[in-house]
Parts: sequence; structure tokens; C-alpha cells
Amino acid sequence: MPDADRFTVADLPPLRLDADYWSLRWVDETCESYAVRKNVALPFCASTDRGAMATVHAGGGYGYAATGDTSPAGLAAALERAAALARATAKFALTDSRTLPRPAPRGEYASPAFAAPARSRRDWYELLMRESRAAAFDPRIVDWDAAVDVLTATHRLVTSQGGDVIQRYRFLLPGMSVTAHAEGVTQTRTLHGHRGICRGRCTAIVASASRAVTRSSRASATKGRCAASPTKCSSCWPPRTARAARWTRC
Repeated sequence: MPDADRFTVADLPPLRLDADYWSLRWVDETCESYAVRKNVALPFCASTDRGAMATVHAGGGYGYAATGDTSPAGLAAALERAAALARATAKFALTDSRTLPRPAPRGEYASPAFAAPARSRRDWYELLMRESRAAAFDPRIVDWDAAVDVLTATHRLVTSQGGDVIQRYRFLLPGMSVTAHAEGVTQTRTLHGHRGICRGRCTAIVASASRAVTRSSRASATKGRCAASPTKCSSCWPPRTARAARWTRC
């Protein structure tokens, strides 16, 4: 369970803030990365990013402090640092923080994807392996890979006025890359600049991207034209004449 879910304001030790308003915002994200390159499964990778941001309005100023220590003591220390900064910088503030709204929103949201069972690691590798094998349909394709990052995030905002908002997301970030070589020319095509992002069920993007990217590579290697521009492109096609050197970079 993310730290943000376990926290209650009562967990905080006594605060010495003398503040008009404060808020705590948690971010707790776990990313699982899967990749297959040239029909070889690459090692599974997982990472966690966790921390909190404290905001305090005090004496007409506003201060901020970030921390990776999400224990009650760590959060209290961040709030006190932010309060000290707010008071120290109050005389330089462009807007008196005492005139600002003191929001207290309450609610909870979860991505629709949470209602559906998540794919297993085996399922992801099998899907990416199918796309990898389908990508190399032409001998001019010399390198290719298929990948996806599955990011699960919990965000929570708690305020001194009683606000409490929890948001849970699941993001899929598919990636495709295909490189074709023909007649001394090499070109690479990627999915949305290597990363496309969506929330919820977007497995279809992963399943279809390889076919679209590899078709683009094959056509470009054959015709010598950049898919991003109707004219030849100096960034992906070597200029051979003085006139060619004036091609527009795409």
C-alpha cells in the first residue's frame, strides 16, 4: 500500500508552524518496463518514485519544501522548513498569501484500467515478442525493438482546511523503433518519437505500432523520402549535391 494511503493528519507530530494554511502533496509511482529487441527479451526493470511536497502560507509569504521521507516525522520537518521559508521571504512576496484562497477539496478518482485485471509479466513479454517477430518482415529492416512501460501512480493532496483528494492512475507508455537500410541509406522510424502515452486500455497501440512503423521504414528506404516531410530531409538522407544541402530539415 502506498504511504499516501496510510497517512492521516492525526499521524503528524505537534507542528510549530504558526501558519495560515498548509498542504501536503504525495506522489507515489511504480514503473515496470518490458522490452524485446530483435526477438530477444531484455531484462525486466522496475523502479519506484516516492516523495511529498509541502506548501505553507505564513505571515503573508509562501514557502515550499520537498522530501523523500514520507514518515510523519519527515513530513512534519518539511512543513516546518516551508513555514520558515514563508516567513523569511514574506517581505519580498508579490502577493500577500493571507489574501489567497484556502482550498479544501475532497474526492477520489481511479483510472478505468483499475477495474480490469492487469496483464502478467509473461503476457507483456509474449505480446512484445509477437510484435518483434512481425516487425522483421523485410530483409532491409536491420534493427527493431518493442517496449512498454506500465506506470501505476497514486497522488494525494491533504490541506490544513480539511481537504483530501486521492487520484490513482495507470499509464501505458508503448515504444516502437524500426531501422531500415538500403543502398547505403539508413533510416529509423519510431512510435510518437519513441514514446506514446495513454491512460487505461491502450494495448491496441502496442499491437499496431510495429506494423505502421515498419511500413514507413520500408517505404522511406525505398523512395528516399522522409515520412515527416514530402521533400528529402537532410537529417535522415545524406545530401549529394549543393542543391540537396538546402533541403529543409524536418
